[in-house]
Amino acid sequence: FLGANYKRHATLIIPLLRRAKLLGHLDTINDCTDKLLARWQAINNPTHIHLDMFHQLQQLVMDLFGFIFFDYDLQLLENRSISEQKEFSQALNLVLSTAMSVIQ
Repeated sequence: FLGANYKRHATLIIPLLRRAKLLGHLDTINDCTDKLLARWQAINNPTHIHLDMFHQLQQLVMDLFGFIFFDYDLQLLENRSISEQKEFSQALNLVLSTAMSVIQ
């Protein structure tokens, strides 16, 4: 069952991730990655350990998908609470967190 879903999702996503498609979006990828790095560097405590890196990398990927595929700024890399995020961003976060809970 999981294999069939993976194949179906892969047939939709993999063509979008081809090199020729991504080359045109390198500036967007760099800008979003720089936002995340700036967020990490803003914490000036050298002993601080980022325990939520998976969640923040997930936000990076979602922001990239929003910019590249929808031409829409989800603003997930901004330091905002969930209530201050755009409605579409809140909905994607809800769907993603629900999917992650089901997978676990």
